[in-house]
Amino acid sequence: MKEFNFVVYNRRHSCDLTYKVTKKDEGWHISANAINGDCEPDGTHYFYSNFDQDNISYPKEFGTFLTRLWKEIGRFKRKWGRNSSTQQL
Repeated sequence: MKEFNFVVYNRRHSCDLTYKVTKKDEGWHISANAINGDCEPDGTHYFYSNFDQDNISYPKEFGTFLTRLWKEIGRFKRKWGRNSSTQQL
């Protein structure tokens, strides 16, 4: 479990947007339509840049959630091995 599809609804375009999120040793790699790159475990800067560009609201605790998810995936990988698969969040 290293790569995820993170789907959010975009009211501006009336459609779902899919962000491909890959866990890396130092944070996440975000692949989106407009802004791509490596970011911190809390999603700084590229996750939020994408959201802001598309006028997507997110809770202020979103960074805490991402950091916790990043840590839990690391624990899971250490316990169960390195098998990776794409999951829907």
